[in-house]
Amino acid sequence: MNTFYISFDTATGEIKKVTNRLDDEYPVIEIDKETHADFIIGRKSAFDYLVLPSGEDDKTYKLTEKHKDLLDFDVDKSVHNIKKVDTIDLDNGIIIKQNLKKGTWVLSVTPKLKAFLVTTTYYKDKTHYFYVTHQDDPNILLDSLEMPMWKILYNDEAEIENVDLKVAQTPNVSVYCGKVFNNYVHIQESE
Repeated sequence: MNTFYISFDTATGEIKKVTNRLDDEYPVIEIDKETHADFIIGRKSAFDYLVLPSGEDDKTYKLTEKHKDLLDFDVDKSVHNIKKVDTIDLDNGIIIKQNLKKGTWVLSVTPKLKAFLVTTTYYKDKTHYFYVTHQDDPNILLDSLEMPMWKILYNDEAEIENVDLKVAQTPNVSVYCGKVFNNYVHIQESE
């Protein structure tokens, strides 16, 4: 039985080679025969894909298609309504804390995800965007939040700057984001 691989650069996610032979030059992920054939005959282009951390554990990568333009953008797969919780029960994900009294938004990454993310340079120059809306209504945008990833990769948590104080103090809101990682939680604090 043949085994098929994609060689990739861990720093950028760029595909270096699609092959049926192991190579020591770059790390690899295993792919199925059909995916291999799609790349070899040109149905898929290596320029349209990246190999990125899956967020599931410290060493797992997955093949991910780049969003080429808005026509290819699938809202159902890409936009995520962040679940509002009272306590943190995940060990691998992004936590966004809304302090209703102070009117702040603070972002943190769980230790497991952080340990994985600092092993690559891919995320350090990226920015993660969050959108605050009326509760359960993504059509009424109240505020946009942006967090440079380097701030949470090199600190335990980071406060999001340039926020609307009134919105940050409003309890009846929802937070949405483009889904980059598997798990997100939204916690509201009143102290």
